[in-house]
Amino acid sequence: MSLALAVLLAFGIGLAALVAVVVGVAVGWITRRVADETAVRGLIALAVGAAALPGVVAWAVVDADRSSLASAVDLGFGPLSTAVAALVAVVVGGVAAGVVGTAAVAGVLAARPDLPGVDDPAAARRRYLRYLTALFAVAFAVVSAAGPLLRTGPLGVGAVLALAAPAFWIGGPFLSVLVAGGGTRPPTDAEAARVERLRDACDVDVRGVRVVEGGDRHVALNLLGAPRARVLFVSAAALDALDDGTLTALLVARREQAARYERPAAAAAVLLAAVPLVAGLYDGLPTLVGVGAAAAVVLAGFALTRRLRLRADDRAADRVGAAALATAFERACEVAGFDAGDDSAWNWLSSEPSLARRIERLRRRAARSE
Repeated sequence: MSLALAVLLAFGIGLAALVAVVVGVAVGWITRRVADETAVRGLIALAVGAAALPGVVAWAVVDADRSSLASAVDLGFGPLSTAVAALVAVVVGGVAAGVVGTAAVAGVLAARPDLPGVDDPAAARRRYLRYLTALFAVAFAVVSAAGPLLRTGPLGVGAVLALAAPAFWIGGPFLSVLVAGGGTRPPTDAEAARVERLRDACDVDVRGVRVVEGGDRHVALNLLGAPRARVLFVSAAALDALDDGTLTALLVARREQAARYERPAAAAAVLLAAVPLVAGLYDGLPTLVGVGAAAAVVLAGFALTRRLRLRADDRAADRVGAAALATAFERACEVAGFDAGDDSAWNWLSSEPSLARRIERLRRRAARSE
């Protein structure tokens, strides 16, 4: 890659970051008037959206010049030099995505530093930088590795999609460790003993436990991975601020979500949406039809996963009680400084039902059982 191209690429990334900051400030002002849950989802969508285009462009530009890069890093063995050149493209694309996406986050937090779940804007920016860089770098690495298959046409693309869905599901714990913004660590002896008591009470079997560092208002508890290989991720803030009853209710809810394969269903919806897009590239399907079909697949998949989440809540309520589960959700929101607010009119764009709707359903169920 020539020096002129490298300078032009750096200038483009810098300009994109500047635009992202301005857009972020505007979005931050707008989110002052919306519910906390909608604001947080908007921040995440903006961060990923702002990171995507410059990341893809930077990766594609560098990867397209892979032969000259391989010559520049000649290691005496052609395939190894090519692999190193591909790795350079992956890193550049990941860094570009991380920088621009984090710039958008910085703009939002400049306009709204009191955003729920953010107790330190500087720490939040660092978390997003690590998260976005790792997320896009992994995505570009997968695409690079699958390049020969992708170039064979629709069958190759289908094979990549069929392999990618279970790979990301099984590799979920590894990816979570890689992209965790605040980093993860093994639990202390006291934390491990407490988590083991909670798991026994909830009948949850996991391969390991990781504690996520993310600040005093980062409240999270997740079960990731395939059955018999799941890893429990729990934030330090959740362990410090929530009592055993609350954590038990939240863990039961996560167990039921994992039992209904909610995350794989959401991922499958996104991956399946690529089918009509690929058909447009290879089989002459009109672009508008392909995009429309992809959007329909995603929306239908998200509707399904929202239903799965509500069904999981019902099963969890059978175990711990609807009122107890609703109270656990409310307590977690309180610790995070998060106002669940009202059910969002834009929730059909999300794979998760709004927390307000979930709590309301549980309260209604508890009232009926009294």
